[in-house]
Amino acid sequence: MGVTGLRIRVFGRADVLVDGQPLQIARQEATVLAALVAVGGPVRRDQLIDAVWPDDAPRGDGLSPVVARLRKRLSAGGLDIAYVRDRRTYELVGPLGAGESSVVDAARFVHFADAGDRLAAQGRDLDALAAYRAAVDEWIDAPFGLFGDEIPEPCLRLAATLERRHAEVLTHLAEAGLRLGRYDVVGDGDSDAHWMARFLLTLRDSGGPAAEELIDARRAVAGYDDVATRAFDLLSLFEFGFDVPRAHLLRDGPGDRGDAAALLRKVLTSADALGMTDVSARARAVEGQVS
Repeated sequence: MGVTGLRIRVFGRADVLVDGQPLQIARQEATVLAALVAVGGPVRRDQLIDAVWPDDAPRGDGLSPVVARLRKRLSAGGLDIAYVRDRRTYELVGPLGAGESSVVDAARFVHFADAGDRLAAQGRDLDALAAYRAAVDEWIDAPFGLFGDEIPEPCLRLAATLERRHAEVLTHLAEAGLRLGRYDVVGDGDSDAHWMARFLLTLRDSGGPAAEELIDARRAVAGYDDVATRAFDLLSLFEFGFDVPRAHLLRDGPGDRGDAAALLRKVLTSADALGMTDVSARARAVEGQVS
């Protein structure tokens, strides 16, 4: 990070912060900043002109004063905008940092998202959960939200990539939270994992009838899909006295196989004794995956 604590933000607005306080930069400067960050390398002069003035560029050299004002703002953190005359390109240079120390919020977001994926693959769900939550904390709004539906062309690819990664992070966070039984930190989302987390949290806090209402609502929309059927099986176990919200049947991470296997053995014994053939069959099918 720069010596003064300079940060560049592209989530929501495209602006520069020093020691947490945003600097006042005009929309034209913000557009140049967004394009330089999005490309992450040399950007042609004509691309910047088209981004700043998509409809009608001014006569003469209108871009140089914009770049000069932005360069002055960035100098507070030791950053600069290099211009290669023979190639007519601009590039953001200087101590940009990397990983969680990057000055750019989008780079920190990607770092934490990638770290969460690696940790989850290693079965380190608690650490993965922390990494995914750190990524979510960086996402204060949609990328390049300052521009609304008119995102500058050089920024479109990064914006789409960040949106896709954000959806993946939300899903993976929910899955890690499910495996850990941390339903309260899963957050909002539309994935099956988010729905199951809401179901289990409702089951824990409000009991069986409220959880059954969620199942009925899902069946009204999605029919008898695998998630609703699995939730109904868990509800049946809950009603027979199992502490399903604390240790449910969805644990499939390497770090939790012992707990899942122990629960499944208990489920099998009780389900067989109670004549719950459907639950018993499902438990036996899952048993082979966690034993």
